[in-house]
Amino acid sequence: MTSPTYRFDPIISVIIPTYRQTTLLRKCVSSVLEQEIADIEVIVVDNGSSLDIPTVLKSYRGPRLRIVRLKKNRFFCAAINVGIAEARGMYVATLNDDCALSADWAGHIIDSFETGRDIASVASLVLRAEHPSLIDSAGSHVNTEGLATNILWNEPIHKAPQVTVEVFAPSSSCAAYRLDDLQHAGGFDNRFIAYMEDIDVGFRLQLQGKKILFNPRCRAFHVGAATNKSRHRSTFLMERNRILNITKNFPGSLISKNWNKIVRASLRPVPLHITGPKEAILAGKLAGTARIPELLFERRTIQKGRRVSTAHIERLMASKEVGACKL
Repeated sequence: MTSPTYRFDPIISVIIPTYRQTTLLRKCVSSVLEQEIADIEVIVVDNGSSLDIPTVLKSYRGPRLRIVRLKKNRFFCAAINVGIAEARGMYVATLNDDCALSADWAGHIIDSFETGRDIASVASLVLRAEHPSLIDSAGSHVNTEGLATNILWNEPIHKAPQVTVEVFAPSSSCAAYRLDDLQHAGGFDNRFIAYMEDIDVGFRLQLQGKKILFNPRCRAFHVGAATNKSRHRSTFLMERNRILNITKNFPGSLISKNWNKIVRASLRPVPLHITGPKEAILAGKLAGTARIPELLFERRTIQKGRRVSTAHIERLMASKEVGACKL
């Protein structure tokens, strides 16, 4: 069910999936609606929660806010895709419901996109809400072993680049995309559910020759862990999605060149989940391996549409790792 539509032509559509939030969701929505640029719509995707989201957000109702109600929890990627289908802006952004934006975020996002038509995505400087001098994310990265990286995680803010730089992918907690580029790349892969879905989208955009920028002036403040995911679930998804990402997106010659490193990394737990439940680690690896056959046709389509050399992708993957914490 979608809330009533109005005559309004936004520049940016901000998509906020939500499940159990109230206070943080209100703060999140308020930070979008209070942007210095008014041509922004908010699409809140109620992911099958038991809450009355229209009542939670009743003080914000108007032409700039739409609420889409899903009958059941379809998880992060599917909820984002529902929001993308509803979006009317030239740009779309994904925003966690436990994030809040600085008032000038949208202006800097638009400025970043306007630097070139090949800019497909913009990553924000996401800071910890409780400790805003610490970085939560300065974009996302993946190395040649397929291990994901939250760039500059837990580093002091002064270590962030002071100018706009290229990164491999944004972090989904606060990421902006040019809508037509995102649609051409196929949107978010619902199979990922959550975790590394931003790397997957970023990888497909990079293969198409697009650029992804990190702009330190685009700032967001993230509470983090507010969705209360279980350790078992997050461990399973990280292990599984690493294999999905390699299978879909790694150029064949890059897999061949780094085969030994990829295999060795596959025999170890993803670093963040070394202390995760052993059964979840194993289940994730097995689930990812089991999905390889179904991904091979899709892989051929992705690789056939590649517009850059393997050497270009390898250079991107070999950089941007200093000061980063592997997820």
